[in-house]
Amino acid sequence: MRTQSHRMSPPPANGIDYSSRPGEAAVHSRDTDTLRTLAGHPAVFTRVAVAGNPATPLDVLRMLAYDRFIPVAASVAANPNTPTGVLTTLASSRRPGVRAAVAANPSTSDLTRALLVVDTSERVRKALTNSSHTTAQLLAVLAQDTCRDVQLGALHNPNTPVSVIEQSAQGPDEYVARVASSMRRSHLSQYAHQLPEPARTHARLLIESGFLGWPRHLSTVLSPHTQTSAITRLAHQRGARAR
Repeated sequence: MRTQSHRMSPPPANGIDYSSRPGEAAVHSRDTDTLRTLAGHPAVFTRVAVAGNPATPLDVLRMLAYDRFIPVAASVAANPNTPTGVLTTLASSRRPGVRAAVAANPSTSDLTRALLVVDTSERVRKALTNSSHTTAQLLAVLAQDTCRDVQLGALHNPNTPVSVIEQSAQGPDEYVARVASSMRRSHLSQYAHQLPEPARTHARLLIESGFLGWPRHLSTVLSPHTQTSAITRLAHQRGARAR
């Protein structure tokens, strides 16, 4: 007797299966009536999809923010169309995952981000460092965080001022200081590459000697009238001090 074989689909990577018809509609639908209906669906993954859908009406997002299942609230917190007032409320959630989603949301207000800078969860503070919407002032605070991963995240954020990176290069954490110093060297090398000769050669000599500074400092040393011999002598002096 022949038995019919059934192919089983692999489990979804994120633990949420959208393969059912309501789940697919919740993900792809742009019809507000459909989304309102699915917002009350008994399946959690369907409500998660509705909460993350950019076409979901604002009043529905406000309702789903209070869903008793955390993944639904987290999906609302990650939706860039969620009102800032709702995001501020979710920022006080007991769940770090929800607060981290608020920290990463581009619609979160600067005031709410300022409150999350002192969040007890490293996950939340790290989410702030990964956001291109986190201000330079907040990144300066995060660069001094007690968690190394948060410090490193702040250093790599494009909004972080060079003065903050320079300060970190002289900080107490040796690994963070090395990373910051490497970033400073990279900035200097990029700056030097854009210079005309002989300034480019002069800049490279100083950088190789362990020049401590940023492009604005380097530009004060370099001059169209500076002799190569003078730069070489200065580079040797710096190299000797570094040794």
